Amino acid sequence: MPFLPVPPKKYGGVERVVSYLTEALVVAGHDVTLFASGDSRSRARIVAPCDSAVGIGSEGRLLYSATLGMVADLADQFDAVHFHFTDWTMLPYVKALQGRSLVTFHMPIDLSDGMRRLLQEHRGVPLVSLSDAQRPTDESLNWQRTIYNGLPPDLYSLQEQPDDYCAFLGRLGPSKGPDKAIDLAIAANVPLKLAGPIQQPYYDEVIAPRLKSRQIEYIGELDDSAKQSFLGNAKALLFPTQIKEAFGLVMIEAMACGTPVVAFDRGASKEIITNGITGFVVSNAQEGASRLDEASRLSRKACRAEFDRRFSASRMCVEYCEVYARIASKL
Repeated sequence: MPFLPVPPKKYGGVERVVSYLTEALVVAGHDVTLFASGDSRSRARIVAPCDSAVGIGSEGRLLYSATLGMVADLADQFDAVHFHFTDWTMLPYVKALQGRSLVTFHMPIDLSDGMRRLLQEHRGVPLVSLSDAQRPTDESLNWQRTIYNGLPPDLYSLQEQPDDYCAFLGRLGPSKGPDKAIDLAIAANVPLKLAGPIQQPYYDEVIAPRLKSRQIEYIGELDDSAKQSFLGNAKALLFPTQIKEAFGLVMIEAMACGTPVVAFDRGASKEIITNGITGFVVSNAQEGASRLDEASRLSRKACRAEFDRRFSASRMCVEYCEVYARIASKL
């Protein structure tokens, strides 16, 4: 994709997961071609539609279409073509390569009338979900399996002695609920540090006025190296999402640092968080505040161990390879 490099320098969950999977596939001995901007970094062969990422805009949309055309031209070279779904305009290309293609959805699926029609038109395409909660319940689609996202085990390390603050990491916009994180922290009387890209005008109207309290601090957008300290030093991560999250990558990033999570009960949260081990799933800010002290006293070693057991990049790689093999066997 031309929008962000793989991996992204800062925000960019899809590109980050694509990077982790690509590198794990290469390490496992597979011949991998990555279609991404020229400033991407990978041990795979990179086919680039542009020298550097151009962001999402008119130029990005044009280059995005060019990338899909490049994939179609080279598709016969591959046993399987794995699309990471971020935009509906890719579906005609996927359908054209139906015999060798696979699609992973990276967003919630909202079943409007138009969405139902679109999904039914492509119901034969092999699909992978990031969580069971992501799947529409009344659609006869070709789901291959649910494959949870994974991280390289050495990307983050266990930090056993945290500081006395909670963390929020994500886009500062209404869908991620940073205002709810502030409500929770104030109700629990704990300091809160917010990090992530700003979404206007929401930030100026809702978040900025609440930063006047010394208890609440916005520290900016972080790269991967800064995440280790930010998440590892937090006594808990707050994940007050307001949407049906397909996955929620930041939850397993925190778990890799040994940091427990207090997550709202929306989307995949119940599948990712194990209550009493890696945190708690709650209904609202008030319940979150009442469970925060208990969450912060959970074993950080046990939290990291649960990450290693369930959310490694190598496990993700093995599960995708099983789907690739099934697709390739039908060619």
